[in-house]
Amino acid sequence: MYSKELVYVTTIAESGSLSAAAKKLSMTQPALSIFLSNLEVELEAPLFTRNGRRMVPTKAGELYLSTAKKILDLEEHFHIQLDSLLHSENCTLRIGLPWIQAPFLIPPIMDHFSKMYPGVSLRFSKSVLEDLTKKLENDQLDIVFMSKVSPHLNKDIFQSLTVTKDYLLLVVPKNTNWRFPVYKCEISPYQYVELSDFQDIPFITQFPSETIYYLEQKAFRRWNLTPSNLLSEGSLETAHQMTQHHMGCSFTMRRYLSHDISPDLNYYLIGDPPISAPISLVFRQCDFIPPYIHELARFLKTIIQ
Repeated sequence: MYSKELVYVTTIAESGSLSAAAKKLSMTQPALSIFLSNLEVELEAPLFTRNGRRMVPTKAGELYLSTAKKILDLEEHFHIQLDSLLHSENCTLRIGLPWIQAPFLIPPIMDHFSKMYPGVSLRFSKSVLEDLTKKLENDQLDIVFMSKVSPHLNKDIFQSLTVTKDYLLLVVPKNTNWRFPVYKCEISPYQYVELSDFQDIPFITQFPSETIYYLEQKAFRRWNLTPSNLLSEGSLETAHQMTQHHMGCSFTMRRYLSHDISPDLNYYLIGDPPISAPISLVFRQCDFIPPYIHELARFLKTIIQ
């Protein structure tokens, strides 16, 4: 179905005759009659019957008109949204980011958006996941970058746009007496380990308020592991310094390594398939997702990978 043919058929139905429809469409009656005949041959079904001088839709015609109305309504909605997008006033996008990634994400995002969307003003809020989620719910933020979508978010109100997938890594000192097997991973250049081989080694985990904490717990549950020697540290940098001093294994995310990698540490995926989580942009449900949100997701993927 093409827009022009939809308009022709709906105009015939609304006008009740070919002559009246042709007049509305600024075309000759014979030309409109030929169009209708060709369309009915193509569809292998008559769309109208004559009741005296009036054109009355057949069952096939009623189905065609019902479908045509939906398509034309969608097309009109698209043009309204497009016009709003192209001619809208400048807007402000309030973005929530986790503390640990904000220093590495904010500068390139600002630089990119100033060139792509100079009319979009960006405001950033940096915090832990729980706080960012509350601000999103209270309409203090428009969009939040999450590696864990809170299960408490109302899916009827909020939607997510997946950016990419990230992987939990186990951090181990290079020069260590700890002995454990290492395996080749088919989907990544990183090797992987089984967490059960570390059950006698201390673990340094993040605080429950940190996003990475739930992935650490997911890893422990997969191997039914209850660490007897567990240390908690809110700072990943401090946790990794503790690992360098052989105080225990710690954790990190693969995406962090582009900004923070130590020559004194080894990094391993955990299990096969590896422990992972989707990275998403979360925002309120809407009929029309502005292109700058799609662009933000696309650009974040290039930064993270």
